[in-house]
Amino acid sequence: MNKLIYPLVFGLVVLPNLVSAAQIKTADQFILPPSEQTLGNIYVGAGSASVLGQVVGDLYVGAGTTVIAGQVTDDVVIAGGNTTITGNVGGDVRVLGGQVVITGRVGGDVLVIGGALNLAGQVGGDVDFIGGMLKVADGASVVGNLTYRSDRKADIGSKAYIGGQITYDKTLAEKLGVLKNSADSKSFKTTILALFGAWLFLKLIMF
Repeated sequence: MNKLIYPLVFGLVVLPNLVSAAQIKTADQFILPPSEQTLGNIYVGAGSASVLGQVVGDLYVGAGTTVIAGQVTDDVVIAGGNTTITGNVGGDVRVLGGQVVITGRVGGDVLVIGGALNLAGQVGGDVDFIGGMLKVADGASVVGNLTYRSDRKADIGSKAYIGGQITYDKTLAEKLGVLKNSADSKSFKTTILALFGAWLFLKLIMF
């Protein structure tokens, strides 16, 4: 159990020291214009966030609405409401929120914990969804495995490409907080705490 608090401690104690050399953006509305490029990790706390330009590094966002229509070279971590990714992400994408739409390209893995995921883009790694409705549109591509934990079966288009295995686990929906095995449970709890720590830090720096 003690190991599970490490991500939260990281988010509250270690993360502020790390971001002292990075870019921190807080505003009611954050916009990175198409013509702009940021070097290094960027941390955004805003009512709405739009990334239309290029982020050379990681992107962390705590916002009600997030749109990534530009490019992020490394990882993306988002905590908030609705998220739309129409651009390109070189690394992994992790989202804790409501409605998530991905029509762009993700080079790494995708983890979404939320109400719904609509996947119509390309993912170079695995996709892991925990939540309500999962839709994988015709033309979407997942190079790795597709795993989803929901109370309903996913809507997967007949022309969607899944390179690995498709795994459906409704255990979480039936017994909230209990995953199929201990390894999944630990990974899930660790991810939740890490995302919560990042979200809480972003909220704190806004005031």
